[in-house]
Amino acid sequence: MRALSCRRGGWAAWGAGSGCGGGGAARARASHTPPAAPTSPPTAPPLPSAPHPGRRRRRATAARAAGAPPPPPPPGGPEDGGSSIDELAAQLSRRAAELRASSDPGDLLPPDDAGEGEGEGEGEAAPDDAAADEQRRRREQQQREQQRADADAAAAAAAAAAAYAPPAVMPPHDGGFTVTDFRVFKQLGQLGVASLDSSDPAGGEVQPVFVYAARYESGLPFEGPATIMLKEYQAPSTGLAANEALVQGRLLGPPPERKWQAAVADASPDPPIVQLLGWLSAPPSDAAYEITGDNADAIWLVYRFEGLKPLSVLLPRLQPPQAPPGLQSLLFGGRAAAADAALAGRHRLLRSFAERLLLALSFCHRRGVAHCCLGTGSVQCSGLEDRSSDRVIVKLDNWGLAKLYPGPLEAGGVAEPGTRADPAAPPPPPAAPIAGAAGARRSDLQAAGLLLVEAFVAATAGGEAAAALGGGEALRRLLFEVFHDDVNEFRAYCEADEALEPFVEFADSTGAWDLLSSLLQGDASAGELLEGSVFFSEGASAL
Repeated sequence: MRALSCRRGGWAAWGAGSGCGGGGAARARASHTPPAAPTSPPTAPPLPSAPHPGRRRRRATAARAAGAPPPPPPPGGPEDGGSSIDELAAQLSRRAAELRASSDPGDLLPPDDAGEGEGEGEGEAAPDDAAADEQRRRREQQQREQQRADADAAAAAAAAAAAYAPPAVMPPHDGGFTVTDFRVFKQLGQLGVASLDSSDPAGGEVQPVFVYAARYESGLPFEGPATIMLKEYQAPSTGLAANEALVQGRLLGPPPERKWQAAVADASPDPPIVQLLGWLSAPPSDAAYEITGDNADAIWLVYRFEGLKPLSVLLPRLQPPQAPPGLQSLLFGGRAAAADAALAGRHRLLRSFAERLLLALSFCHRRGVAHCCLGTGSVQCSGLEDRSSDRVIVKLDNWGLAKLYPGPLEAGGVAEPGTRADPAAPPPPPAAPIAGAAGARRSDLQAAGLLLVEAFVAATAGGEAAAALGGGEALRRLLFEVFHDDVNEFRAYCEADEALEPFVEFADSTGAWDLLSSLLQGDASAGELLEGSVFFSEGASAL
């Protein structure tokens, strides 16, 4: 059977949310006795109006006959029996005069002035009162400034939140696939993401995103099976799938029309994005249903599969560079020379990897996209082998939490991987400030810095040393909460650990500390670091 393994066969329409029922209102109405049927059509209640002048006169006459005082006439014109405007103004003036006569003028003075001239002892306290007034005015000024700062911060936060709202549905055009096009043959893993449908995204329910390898068959002549990658987004997380498709559209344009040709194309470093081929709506897999218990249709995103692996798989397997064993070292002029050559090859590999990573980040930022979830699970790599350092492929993946902005997040034209700016070219114009964009770009750069620390430690001191140092959230807390992004303190910390000495020597000899410091601070863009960091200069030591 070529179809996916699903809980229920066939296609299912998108489930519509239940509407707001009136059952509660109906039960409330049923608990009362219905009124008698009206003999005439119901009319709207009349608007309230003043009594007719004739009725007022009749009521006043009746009151005088009964000996009761007449009611005060309402204010109005003389023609309807009320007092005139002049009479009402005179009454108010007399009332105001009575209030002024009954009030104490001292009560109207400010507290500081009320006691002036009343005694010599109180006059001696005037300097203290002046100091208290100055402190009070200073506090009020500080409060006003704080209120303005809070208002500005709230406005900036609102603008940043409104800069991009994740979509709720997939793009309008067809995804280009049906459920019978695939045969899943391996589950590659799963991702945990918070549902965008939660009213509190930070505390939303975590929904798994299942990743599969599958065979795609177009059904056309001379087009054999092609290996592709599928991501299954459950119903509560379909907003993430829609966001990923929208971001892919910004970065790479619409999905390719010739899908089989795109699926079987050779692996290439360009573009530095794992390419989306299309999508489909289909019932969930058995694995997803067993975990979530949700039988609603899932969104399946279809990607090119280029044999890349996430860094979360590659880094733990790395070993420190080793000289060739036995007689092979003689080819390099001896064992010591062979060890130096192995170390230089590892340094070239790390330089190439870091360059490819920052090129991919610049590629996105110059198109107005912030990844917002960069980590070892979101970076796909062809492998970290010294002999293929000049052919390493690095691509970014997992765009469900990315944000789109109306303009570029860094200055200059669109950077293409494998290219460098012309030194003789004029400097690019600065990027226009966009609400929330600076923070999103800084977050991506800091995440790239943390990721490079993990990669550098694993590639120089070994995967076990990197695991002992900690990665992800543990490394973030160490660098930002303990050392407050101070690379010098972090270097001293690593230098005290014998297992991390190879990493320290690598960073000292190549200028990696300068690159890591700039990334953790997050001020310079990825493109600026590619052009200005000593780590990428041709004359860097050991490279």
